[in-house]
Amino acid sequence: MKKSNQLEQSSQQDDLEDSLKREGEALKDKAGELKDKAKEKAREVKDKATDKIDDTWEEVKSKTSDAHTCVVDYVKKNPLKALGWAALAGVVSGILMRK
Repeated sequence: MKKSNQLEQSSQQDDLEDSLKREGEALKDKAGELKDKAKEKAREVKDKATDKIDDTWEEVKSKTSDAHTCVVDYVKKNPLKALGWAALAGVVSGILMRK
């Protein structure tokens, strides 16, 4: 009887160990899947952010170029006024730097 109980317990223990191993492998597989999904999502977010930054950068460059063109046109049409503004900016800068 005692030996029968020991065999039964040993069999149950083996079954439990096998079950735990299977569950462990299943969890490991699921964790791997979740890791892959997280990596893919991170890659998508990074790509989207990169595209947005590139678009914004192109917009900034375009607006800066437009502003430069406006300034150059103003200086060509009003050279004395532009010189006066430049002189005033120099004086103000000098006063501010002295303080």
